Amino acid sequence: VHALGDHDRGLELYEAALLHTEEPAPILRELVDTALSAGRRDVAMSALARLLDEPLEADERGVLRHAHYRLLSSELVDTKSADDSLSRSLESAESAAWAAEEARVRAIESDDGALRVKAHRRLASDAKDPAVRTAHLATAARAAALADDAQTAISLLREALETAGSHPYLSNLLAVLLERQGDSAEAVRVLRNAAPASASAADTEHTLLRAARTAERAGQLEAARASYRDCVGAHPGSVGASWMLGRFAERTHDGDAALLAHESLARAEVDAGVPGVETLLLGEHLAFGREEPALAVDALRAVLDADDTAPHAALALALLDVGALEPDMRDATARGLVAAASAAALPGVLRYAAREARDGATTEQRETLARAARELDPQEAWPGLAELLGPGEPDPRTFQRLAATEDEGIAADFRLAGERLLALRGTPPDTTSTALDAIDSFTHACLVLESRTGATPEMEAAALAFVRDATHVSGQRDVDHALARAHLA
Repeated sequence: VHALGDHDRGLELYEAALLHTEEPAPILRELVDTALSAGRRDVAMSALARLLDEPLEADERGVLRHAHYRLLSSELVDTKSADDSLSRSLESAESAAWAAEEARVRAIESDDGALRVKAHRRLASDAKDPAVRTAHLATAARAAALADDAQTAISLLREALETAGSHPYLSNLLAVLLERQGDSAEAVRVLRNAAPASASAADTEHTLLRAARTAERAGQLEAARASYRDCVGAHPGSVGASWMLGRFAERTHDGDAALLAHESLARAEVDAGVPGVETLLLGEHLAFGREEPALAVDALRAVLDADDTAPHAALALALLDVGALEPDMRDATARGLVAAASAAALPGVLRYAAREARDGATTEQRETLARAARELDPQEAWPGLAELLGPGEPDPRTFQRLAATEDEGIAADFRLAGERLLALRGTPPDTTSTALDAIDSFTHACLVLESRTGATPEMEAAALAFVRDATHVSGQRDVDHALARAHLA
């Protein structure tokens, strides 16, 4: 009947035959083909559904599920039913050969992140090649991450890394997700473990720097320090890695890390034939940070010929008392030296200002050094001491700054400053008086020596005697300083 073109009659006969058989599968197969040939897709769909309920071989069931899906998606254009069919097929072992690939395509068409994850997970589970499996797991993880399913993405990335062994992209993506989830320690561990297996020196550097920055953001300073140091140790010629280590060392006051960074950067300058700022910083760090002047000399002398570093190197060498420097060189650069001193050199610079003022510098040099040092750090006591030891009239607050210092070197020179001040006023430093009892605090003594109270020379001498006796200082020091600063403001 079907061959004669009477399709409707043929379909009716198939239905009748199904009522009188205990093995409907062969009839249903023919019914599906006949219905499709007759253009009766609804009948074909019904027959397919009934056929899938029959006991079939796995391969045939997979083929029929595919036909069922294609009929829904392409012929009947029933998108919802097609998607439901595809989702069920993804979970069926018989449909693996086609369902995962169809799901991958459908996920792209519909921008369905969850379906993309399912598709590539299935493709990964069926892949025989480890590289292909890793690629599908990575794609699934990326899709999960884009769908804000971080836990699924993390699980997939860990699975992918177990397959791949090491993979820079996977490790970096896993670290990003772990950090977002608040597990920075694990993110750092993942990156540090991935670094040795990187394909190139640049990849290793990038991964270690990522680990260091991740740890630093989380406040894990030991892990950050280790990662920065490992990066510079593995690639000592890397300017970027050394600079990052130096920045971290400056922030955390890590002298050993600073030395490593300065050495690496200075080496890069020397190798390039242009020793400059980094070489200067190395010299200053060795001289003033680590107090190893013998090691600092070569670095400082290496930058004496460069215009932008020569003044600073000259000052550092002067502070170290190595090599004679021409007086006119000191005079011409004194203010610039002090004003531009690096943080490492600052304590030495201020001491230099005081020493020059005391030990024979010209009046102009003394004034220049003291003024420049005071401008550099108004709260620093050394320029105040230099000012007191000079011939000019000191700032009224100078003694207060000196009184507030905790610097032992300042304290030791304080007596000299007071004696010099009295001597300049024509008052013998050994004058004594019964007025000593009237000086009842360290601050009072300072105020007397500043002549802010209209004190007699005898009172000044008594104040000086009080200042010399350190036992008077500790008891009321903090309170008195606060009161004095308020009084002088």
